[in-house]
Amino acid sequence: MKKPDKQVCVIYRGTPASPGVVIGKMLLLDRESIEVVRETIPENEVEKEILRFRKALSDTKEEVLKIKEKVAKRIDPDHAKIFDAQIMIIEDDWINDAVVQRIKKGRNNAEFVYRRVIDQSIETLSSSKDEYLKERIMDINAVANRLIYNLLGIKRLTPESIGSPVILVARSLSPGDVVHMKKESILAFATDMGGGTSHVALLAKSMGIPAVVGLKNFFDQAQDKQNIILDGMKGEVVICPDEQTLKEYERRRKYILRKTEELSQLKLLPAETQDGKRIELSANIELPADTDFALEYGAEGVGLFRTEYLYIARSDFPTEEEQYQAYRDVAEKVHPKSVILRTFDLGGDKFDGHAEGVYETNPFLGWRAIRACLDLPEMFKVQLRAMLKASDRKNIKIMFPMISEVGELLKAKAILDEA
Repeated sequence: MKKPDKQVCVIYRGTPASPGVVIGKMLLLDRESIEVVRETIPENEVEKEILRFRKALSDTKEEVLKIKEKVAKRIDPDHAKIFDAQIMIIEDDWINDAVVQRIKKGRNNAEFVYRRVIDQSIETLSSSKDEYLKERIMDINAVANRLIYNLLGIKRLTPESIGSPVILVARSLSPGDVVHMKKESILAFATDMGGGTSHVALLAKSMGIPAVVGLKNFFDQAQDKQNIILDGMKGEVVICPDEQTLKEYERRRKYILRKTEELSQLKLLPAETQDGKRIELSANIELPADTDFALEYGAEGVGLFRTEYLYIARSDFPTEEEQYQAYRDVAEKVHPKSVILRTFDLGGDKFDGHAEGVYETNPFLGWRAIRACLDLPEMFKVQLRAMLKASDRKNIKIMFPMISEVGELLKAKAILDEA
């Protein structure tokens, strides 16, 4: 698509991923999947080519494990589990065996064969209506690009290498890209792909980097060094803002900063109405690491812990012990105030891709939340046992989401009694 010759003020709307208003210069991260050329390998070098492929797998896995370790130390161990999905892709026997067999049979170079096998996997997932599976395409592409770069011995362009303060624009970013961002260099970022609950969005929020995702064809309309405004609260990006637009957003940016500062002065005061009515002001959180931010800003406990994000941030269901540690961590931090744990609200936009192939055209209206949990009682009991074990400080409450009639509540309480 041809980029515009004239600089015209245009507003693009996407999905808010991480809050904040930033004004600055745009930098395009043009890092498409590298084109690989088909080559024929001499028969006596086939085994050598397979060894080259296996070494690239090992090197790629080591890189991802280092990123995971960095996230665990810098941000939070729960966020680090995001990279489990990429490690599973690297270790996938079906993919790797298919690559080895095709190298042997067709005597083609490893990077060409691997790209073909990966593209077939992506094509299969692309036809799915399941948003969870579509998110995995980004993980697969991130792994494939990293491995092919290793096979070819090419150094990847990363956000970590950017020195001057910019607003980064890309077609897509991987969780590994976000982890390596330096806040003094990457003021904010915008991508064509991604959703508000994606791994990239979760990391951006935790790191305090404003972001807008899901802009579709924004990258093709953008140019390096253009003035740009990014509003991570509204999900808007403005290219080449005119003087009036700049003034409006600058006022908005300063207003947000001023209000944040004013509110920070009030965070230690009791929450009371003018007639003296005391109100408990608690926080909604998505991951245990959010508790520290909530308490920092004066929250009195946790009014809602959306526990399904423990699952969304990884590739499988968390174990009873992992859930217990997460719930206990939050309960300990807010004690003696309470925390309300909401059981998994899977379904709708957070559809469980592992639930035995069950799929609905519109799960927002049907199989989700408490109904999904009642249909998966063993999974439900694992979560309830973890919650009960973590409640030894007597400050945990349990919420069942989306109850539509009393029978569902009675069934849920019966499973709770069993747990």
